[in-house]
Amino acid sequence: MRITAARADDPDLQKSLAQMRISTDPTHLPYGNLLPARCFREKTPLGPIDPQQHPAMANIQKSLPALWRVRNVMAYPVFVCDDPDPFAIFVIESDTRHHFTPALQNLLAQMVQSVSAALTQSRHHQQLQQLTHFNVLLSSANEAIARIENEADLLRSLCALAVRHSNMRLAWIGQPDESGVFQSVAAAGAVDYLGGIRISTSAEIAEGQGPVGQSWRDQKPVYNASFTKNPRMNPWAQRAQAFGMGANASLPIYRGDNLWAVLAVYHSEENIFDADLQKILEDLAKDVGYGLDRLDILRKEREANAFNELLLNAQTSGINVMRYPERIIERVNARMLEIFEASSMEDVVGHPIREFFSEEETYAWVSAFAQTVLKEGHGTLRDVPYRRVDGGIIYMDISGQRLDEPDGVKRILWTCVDVTERHRLMDELTQQALLDTLTGLPNR
Repeated sequence: MRITAARADDPDLQKSLAQMRISTDPTHLPYGNLLPARCFREKTPLGPIDPQQHPAMANIQKSLPALWRVRNVMAYPVFVCDDPDPFAIFVIESDTRHHFTPALQNLLAQMVQSVSAALTQSRHHQQLQQLTHFNVLLSSANEAIARIENEADLLRSLCALAVRHSNMRLAWIGQPDESGVFQSVAAAGAVDYLGGIRISTSAEIAEGQGPVGQSWRDQKPVYNASFTKNPRMNPWAQRAQAFGMGANASLPIYRGDNLWAVLAVYHSEENIFDADLQKILEDLAKDVGYGLDRLDILRKEREANAFNELLLNAQTSGINVMRYPERIIERVNARMLEIFEASSMEDVVGHPIREFFSEEETYAWVSAFAQTVLKEGHGTLRDVPYRRVDGGIIYMDISGQRLDEPDGVKRILWTCVDVTERHRLMDELTQQALLDTLTGLPNR
């Protein structure tokens, strides 16, 4: 037990009180058998007693002679919230044997209750503030995931958010190399700490016994409450103390259902990872995985779009995708632009198809045909007159294929073949059939 506050009417006595190292371990003699230690273990007020009659105190007074004047001691456990163990022990010492009258004991008990209530209220306030910071952390992480499309930038940003909003000394994401030694892929906070440590995936060596190695092997979160009190942390305890780190944790990160890395965080306080903080950190590790999965999906979409664009532009036919019922052109290939003699995508994409018909009758005819395609799934029309961007008339054979996409929007993929020359030749043949080639007069 650490003495966090002491006050006496004599400087030598106050100095002696500050030098005492009371232990909660009953086997740690003589300090483990003093009244404050027993009060902690028994969780009830003890005293008054005369320490001069206690053999443990007699041994301590040999090294701290100022304590000889103490003739009466009482100890009260101070509880906070619903913690089963006392948060602190309130100790009152007197040099008068009969100092603690029943009235004074009752007053002291009430004072301890007031202190407990104040500490409980303070902790609730701290927990509320902490939860607010945690919610900001997750909210900010989700915003970063939705906004950032570069993997390295995303991982660095998430580590920085963890340090900023959860008061961590350090947050880093690590992956093991071919030899099983973890390498940092992103970090924020006291990053110099990482320069002097070695962490392994192997359970056979000391460097693999910490939370990072264990979390990787077991594929579950691992929390270390104290660098100094956990023997497994010996390889890193001295360096952690130099960087002001009291506790750490490691959580697995999954990418596409496969273990990909670990998120490691370090806090200045010991015993800091309560249920709320554990839940937030586990949610953050999941968010990192979600963010990586999103980047993978975006990358695959870009690759697929690039491949589709390559295929579309390699076609000798014009291709366009049209949205219904608006009849808006959403996408075209390069050949479609050539057919319409458009100089850029902006001349066609986003425009209603009505702009490319010179007659309302033709527009109505093709619109009715589109409804058939939406209903039956496919269809073909021949010799459909369209108007180019420059106003000229062209003729196309069009084939429609309904697109059934997850967003539920009705679309048709139109394949368009320029048959203007065929239409011209057919007109000429028709004219030749109707007129005498020598006289130009109608055939009888």
